[in-house]
Amino acid sequence: MRIVGIRLTNRFGQDATWLQICLRNMIAYGIIGGTFGIQGRLLDMTAYAPSSELITIQKIVLALSFVLLLILVDLLIDTFSQKHRLFFERLSGTDTKVGQ
Repeated sequence: MRIVGIRLTNRFGQDATWLQICLRNMIAYGIIGGTFGIQGRLLDMTAYAPSSELITIQKIVLALSFVLLLILVDLLIDTFSQKHRLFFERLSGTDTKVGQ
């Protein structure tokens, strides 16, 4: 973000606190990255899981796919909104500003 001149602020335009920055990154990378990681591991398990467990694994993967779908819908809404704030920015109380 520093390379392209974007800085992280709170809702009022002041510099974001370390707690807000950590919360923002944990939510963003934890939910998105964690969902991909869990799905990858579950899909890997289907190669050697007994057939009785495949339905359960498929249901969990489907539920996690729904979470990713919600994230993609949030990205789509953000693209066409006036104030570009993603869900993890709203939850952490942060915003991004272009400039100094």
